[in-house]
Amino acid sequence: MRKLHIGFLVGFIMVLGLCGGGTYLLHRVQMQRNASSLLDRARTAEAGGNLLGAEESLGQYLSLKREDSAAWAWFARIIRRNRQKNEEKRGGKKKSQ
Repeated sequence: MRKLHIGFLVGFIMVLGLCGGGTYLLHRVQMQRNASSLLDRARTAEAGGNLLGAEESLGQYLSLKREDSAAWAWFARIIRRNRQKNEEKRGGKKKSQ
């Protein structure tokens, strides 16, 4: 019967822990970078008049950064403007018919 090599087991667990911790930190950094690029994409979309694109990008950003109250207010304004735009389109079609 073979014996368990304690030194190997301890080393393996330490390497496994370090790899897991490194992966977690790398994931966290990448998510932060992704969040800021989503915010930039939303700004660009709004400036270009693409309210739906801005709404989608802000929604994705807010799923990562739920505590950003300024972004929530901006998101609400975008949704309101988008709905007003859609209502004007519907109203314009009904008036012309």
